[in-house]
Amino acid sequence: MISWTGIISVPLLLLVIWFAWQMIVWKRRARHVPKYYLYVSDAKVDMLYSQIPLPPWERIATTLTIGYDKLSMSVLGGSSNRTLFSKLSVVVDYINSNFEVGSIDEPRAYFGGTLPMGWGQFGSESNRIIFFGGSTDRTRVGLGGSVKHVIEGHELSDVHIGSNSWMDLASVLREELDDPLQFQDLPIEPDLALAAVSIGVHEVTRVGADQPVQFLARKQHVRDYPELKERNQPHRIVLGTPIYVALAD
Repeated sequence: MISWTGIISVPLLLLVIWFAWQMIVWKRRARHVPKYYLYVSDAKVDMLYSQIPLPPWERIATTLTIGYDKLSMSVLGGSSNRTLFSKLSVVVDYINSNFEVGSIDEPRAYFGGTLPMGWGQFGSESNRIIFFGGSTDRTRVGLGGSVKHVIEGHELSDVHIGSNSWMDLASVLREELDDPLQFQDLPIEPDLALAAVSIGVHEVTRVGADQPVQFLARKQHVRDYPELKERNQPHRIVLGTPIYVALAD
């Protein structure tokens, strides 16, 4: 006869706890509306995910084998089995729960929202920047990152902002580029980069092809320009690097 005291062991107890936690997480994430992603920075997601203090049972995967006279369980590393999008969900939940996430008009270290934006690419052959741009009544916002993080299947049109503006943006976004050493001797000029943002926003939205998108980004630079406010134009210019950009409903 099988002894239940032999079956109910510490490994089984861990398995029960892990399974219960997975059910809680699954129910919480099942309430999330699936997103149609345009851009996800796997570099940022992996970096942030590795620093999140997840419970031990969230970081492991288990396989359970039950025989007539024994029970065995093997433990595998679970983090490597996660997809980019499941890691992104954990990262976004953690940021929203532990940081003050700003709005487009009032950005903090992280900021996000929903906004009609246009997008395109520019830069050299070895360093192509994807640029998302849009405006509220108060703010012009530009999001820049490497084209390698664009989700496969999305076509990108070229944005013509001028070589000087491209270099000004590249000096600030160099850490996002495939070949940052190309710009190591360039001084970082936030004001020039923000001027380039204004040009980029105008270029990607002037053709009227902007669509509502949702995003979460890391703030790079922000500045107010009173002279623009006097002309009743968006007077705050924000530059950020996106963690993700997705089409909004």
